Formats: sequence, C-alpha cells, structure tokens
Amino acid sequence: MVTQQDNAATGFGEFPSQALPRLVFVVPQELPLAEVAERLLRRWRRDWHQRPPAWILVEEGRHANLVEMLRRRLAKTSPLPSPPNVDGLFRDATLAALDGGATLVTGGQDLSDAGLQATLFVNVKPSLRLLHNPEVQGPILCLSRSSGPERNRFLLEQMESPVRLHRFQTQRTES
Repeated sequence: MVTQQDNAATGFGEFPSQALPRLVFVVPQELPLAEVAERLLRRWRRDWHQRPPAWILVEEGRHANLVEMLRRRLAKTSPLPSPPNVDGLFRDATLAALDGGATLVTGGQDLSDAGLQATLFVNVKPSLRLLHNPEVQGPILCLSRSSGPERNRFLLEQMESPVRLHRFQTQRTES
C-alpha cells in the first residue's frame, strides 16, 4: 500500500496507533547526492520516532557515494531519545536485519540512558522482515540498490505495510 505524498491525510488501518507509515525515499538522478543526503536526513529526523525504519532506493551507480555521505553524517549524530515502549525492539530489529543479510554501516547500538544510535543498513533485500514489520521503530535507515523506476514500482507494490513515498522537489529557476 503506497500513499503518494508526504503530507497526505492519515488513515493507517492496522498500524499501531502511534505509528505513521514507513517513509520510502527514491533518490532522483538529477539531484546532487550531497543535497539528497541533507534533505533526506532532515525529513527523516522530523518524525523517525513515530515511523518504522525508512527505506531508501538508489540506483546502482550512485549507491556507494550515497552510503558514504549518509555514513559520515549519521556517525556525527548524537544518540537519539528512545521512543516509548521500545523494550528491546531496536536491538531485536538490528539483529534480525543482520541475520537477514543486511550490512550494518554505522550505529545499531541502544546506549540505554543516552538513547539510540542512528543506524544505517545497506544490502537490504526487499524481503527483509524489518521492511515489513510496522511495529519496529527507531532511528533506522535501510538502503537498497535499484535498477530504475520500474523496479522501484515493483518493490513498493510488494510492501505489506503502508508506506509514504517521499518525493524530492527539484529547484526550478525561471529565466
């Protein structure tokens, strides 16, 4: 189930009452990756504590550079406050992602009183349980390689829980 815009009305069906749909970021070819990383993280930070882990789809040729930009930015992030009722879900989600073949790039620690580390997983398979469980919350970003718009559409149609597709607006200049 895909809802198209970031500001769409909320009606989440089976979702836990405090949770919003999973954010999915499709990285556009026309934007510089540094700008994508900044805008993506700024949007994600607004309400990560109310959403399942975000999913980022990026084309193969831009993947490695985006991973490095996100890694550097997230490594500098102070621990984030734990959402209510986390009770080990963050740790369990991190371990399950690793068991499912994802690679931890940065973060993944519950620092107890200090909070949760912002976490970035790569090599995330679309079948990874973390991407289909709306009850897991925490500062988690999951990044997958994509071969283009048709593949993105197919992947989004396979999602079992609601998602909100974030559209990057490109700056337009008038002459």
